[in-house]
Amino acid sequence: MLRVLIGIGLLSVLSGCGLFTQKDVTREPAPLVDFTPSVAVSGLVQWTVKASSGLKAEQFLPLKPAIFDRKIFVSDPRNGVTVFNADTGKVVWKNALKNIPVSSGPGVNQELVIVGSNKGDLIALNSTTGAEVWRTELSSEILTPPQLAQGVVVARTLDGKLWGIDSRSGQRTWVYERTVPVLTLRGASTPVLVSGAVIAGFDNGKLAAVQLDNGALLWEASIAVPRGRSELERMVDIDADPVIMGDVLYVVSYRGRMVAMDLYSGRVLWEREMSSHAGLGADNRYVYVTDDQDHVWALDRFTGSAVWKQTKLENRQLTAPVSTGQYVIVGDVEGYLHWMRAEDGQFVGRHQTDKSRILAPPILAQDRLYVYNQSGRISVLAVP
Repeated sequence: MLRVLIGIGLLSVLSGCGLFTQKDVTREPAPLVDFTPSVAVSGLVQWTVKASSGLKAEQFLPLKPAIFDRKIFVSDPRNGVTVFNADTGKVVWKNALKNIPVSSGPGVNQELVIVGSNKGDLIALNSTTGAEVWRTELSSEILTPPQLAQGVVVARTLDGKLWGIDSRSGQRTWVYERTVPVLTLRGASTPVLVSGAVIAGFDNGKLAAVQLDNGALLWEASIAVPRGRSELERMVDIDADPVIMGDVLYVVSYRGRMVAMDLYSGRVLWEREMSSHAGLGADNRYVYVTDDQDHVWALDRFTGSAVWKQTKLENRQLTAPVSTGQYVIVGDVEGYLHWMRAEDGQFVGRHQTDKSRILAPPILAQDRLYVYNQSGRISVLAVP
């Protein structure tokens, strides 16, 4: 299901035209197909825990947990931040953050846990105790996990701004801004911090690299160019998180392109037409993409040529693919994990973690897969 943000001035016009009825934005998920499993995924489950009160069906918050120092950091609007032991699932600490409707997943380092709210609050907690360290107010809702490096917190707000904040004081030090189109998908890509730079995608189809310490522009590239007569046709959001492998940056936009770029110059190495808002993953050989029809692609990482395409999960509201090397895994709207062979995309296993949607791509860490459902349940599976 696509979630669309729309300017107030255009809402009545488009509603009158019937562009945003339930029928238009929700498509029937493909039925599950029969196959002979070669991986007994259900037998890989190590533990599950009810980590939060979960989200209502109409809420769209891709709250991705964070794994750090053998702990799982989870956030949600009604319960703030809760931390679990990654080996046992036992609670380490909790901060309810009363009257703060948390809307982002947590960003974590050795000292701080950072979350954002739907009112633009940015809150820093001590990563060991959960005590509040500071809070500051930004310009609008924060949907993506804040990122931390070299004494700087980077936060992306829904109004097209990228903020640099001093991690010790919470003081705002710089802001980089791009115009937000009248119509956008509800979401944003998570900024990537690498080599003293911040890589961020925007709703106008632009990808920018700015300096981490002062926000100065290093380079900018157009991943997608708006086309069409209506604002709906011209949506080109970059909502998928960029992925870095070595010196190569991979990024994909909605109704645009999949592009491989030189990380330091922004020079395009290869490109192909692709539309995605769910995102991508990568390993040493391939880049994997979930497109806007919920088809899963494997592309040669060095040329962009298609290796395989799995179409039997159409409209199942998939997450971005996660590669374990031997397998590629996606989660879906009914709580299923689908395991595919990396070589050819054929199904090898399936497991239903919960009956609710898997909110974010499963996290691979310490030979385990961590899965977070809309109901608030975390499931942990061993990776063979």
